Amino acid sequence: MVIEQIVGAVKRNVLKDLGMKGATIWQTRFLDHRIRDEDDFMHHVEYIRLNPVKHGYVTAPIYMPGASSINAPLRNIEMQGRC
Repeated sequence: MVIEQIVGAVKRNVLKDLGMKGATIWQTRFLDHRIRDEDDFMHHVEYIRLNPVKHGYVTAPIYMPGASSINAPLRNIEMQGRC
């Protein structure tokens, strides 16, 4: 089974369980993306960290609830190449 079929089945089942047959739950402009390499991964980590700042929810990523959960792995990733 390919990923598109799995995602399609999940969407259908969630909508069915919620009684929302025919509705949409994903963003219309949502695109899947396969991480190509470490630089691409780090780009996406930074995007996730900075998104709340971009949308005005917080003034810095550290002020976002749960920020330590994304900042700690980032520090670990950065340190892996230095050990």
